[in-house]
Parts: sequence; structure tokens; C-alpha cells
Amino acid sequence: MSTSPDAARARALFHLRSGRPHEAIEAFCESLALDPDDAPTHAWLALALLSARRLGAARIEAELAVGIAADAPLPLYALGRVHLAERRYKDAEATFRALLAIEPDDDANHRALAEVYIARARWADALAALEKARALDPTSADTLADIAEVHLRLGRLREAESTAREALEASPEHAGALVVMGWLLLRRGEAAEAREHAVTVLRIQPLHEGATALLVGVKARSSRVLGVWWRYNTWLAGLGPRAITVMLGGFAAYQILSFLAADFGPAGLADLLQVVWLGFVAYTWFGPAMFRRTLEKELAPVTLRGDF
Repeated sequence: MSTSPDAARARALFHLRSGRPHEAIEAFCESLALDPDDAPTHAWLALALLSARRLGAARIEAELAVGIAADAPLPLYALGRVHLAERRYKDAEATFRALLAIEPDDDANHRALAEVYIARARWADALAALEKARALDPTSADTLADIAEVHLRLGRLREAESTAREALEASPEHAGALVVMGWLLLRRGEAAEAREHAVTVLRIQPLHEGATALLVGVKARSSRVLGVWWRYNTWLAGLGPRAITVMLGGFAAYQILSFLAADFGPAGLADLLQVVWLGFVAYTWFGPAMFRRTLEKELAPVTLRGDF
């Protein structure tokens, strides 16, 4: 049955917004077969390919879109997201700033710039960009969920929870807000409830990496091997910027105790302290690697692909 480029693109957008990137890709390609020089469709196809973890193909489509319409907002947005996925953060920041010069009143553009800052742990810059987005649309669940995520990463649990709840009031099935609430529940030891949040997101968006990471976190917390590391890491993360002070203080305490044990303690105490300290260091060193391997197993079916 014949169709028009607009009808195929509308069908593709419906699939993309419904979390079906593969069907969206097929429909976008159908639209481009009928109108190969349409820059917005190339840009949307790039975003769909990103959702399907086809990074190399997404880059090609984004560059084609920008080549056709260099000053159009959507191609720049798609290219910026490709740069972000490639971890080319300087390029992503430059692209999103160029986008904001064209469309300064679009809250999505400020959120995109904030994502670059989040990836680089530039929390103050991220919050500043997100506050600009919230000023443009105070009820945006996307913006509120991103703000909640930044608060969570900074260990501001109360602010993270209140903002995530605001996001869920605006959009009860918002994936980002559900994931933030899941991490908060896991910190409280409510693993079953945290798992339910992760599963809820994965039912809607099977490729959602944040929900997958949360699910792995639930498994790690219940593991005998990873459980202690998980609780220690969660406590440390909850301290926010104070964590570095606590770690330095722990090392200083070890040095002082070792000195006192060597000079005033019973024979062998200093050696025992050294063994305990080295064991602790080894455990905290290998814990993240074990967690990462567990996460990679969960994400193996959706690993970024660099080709078509």
C-alpha cells in the first residue's frame, strides 16, 4: 500500500514515542525513501537509531541532517545527542550551545546541555541549566526528574525525593523519576519496592539503562559478596562532597593506629592492622569491578552498536 512521507513520518514518531525504536527506524526509512532530502526526518532517524543503540548509523544520519539544514534546531539537537553518546563532551556542549542560540526558550535544549554537565560531574552547571529549563516549564516531568537525579548524585536525598515526587505527580509513569525513587528506596533497604520500580520502567521501556542499573543494584545489595560493598558505597555516596574528607580521614586514622600499634601495642598488632587495611582496600577496589560485570551481563543484549 502506498503512503506519503508525512504519513510514514507520523507513524515513525508514534513508534518512537511508544518506545519501539526498531519499528520507528523502519518507518523513518520509508519516509526518506520518498523524500530523501528531508532534514528533520534524518534527525529523527538519528534519534531512533540512538534509542536502538546503533551509534555509528545515528552519527551518519545526524551529520546528513546538519548538512542539509545546518541552522535548523532538530538536526543540531540530534547531532548533540550523538556527541553525548560518543562521550565527546566538548563537541556536545558546543553543539547544544549553538542550539540554544537558535532556540533559547525551549526547555528541552537546556536539559540537553545539563546532561553534558551531569556526564562530566559539573553539578553546579547542571543545576543552573536545569533551573533555566524549570523556569520555562515549571511542571515538566523531564526537568523535575533530571533535577532529582542531580540531587541524588550529590547525596541530597530529601531534595531528590521531593523533586522526584513532583515529577511523578506530573507524569505517574515517568521513567527517570521512577528510577530515582527506586534508588532512594534501595538506600532505605526496601529492595522489593525498588525492584518493582525498575521492573515498571522496563515494562514500558525495555532498553532503559537506568532501570537496568537499578535492577542490578537490587541484586548486588542482596548478594553475600557484593552486599557489604554495596552498603558501604551507598553510605559513602550519600555523604556527597564530604565523602572525600571521610576517606582521607579513614586513611589518616589507619596510619595513626598503625604507628601506635607498632610502638605501644602487642606483637603482631601492627601487621594485623595492615592485613585488615589491605583487605578493605582490595575489597573496595574489586567491588565496583564485580558490580560492573554484573551490570554488563544485564546490558549485554542492548550494547551500543557502531554499525548498521
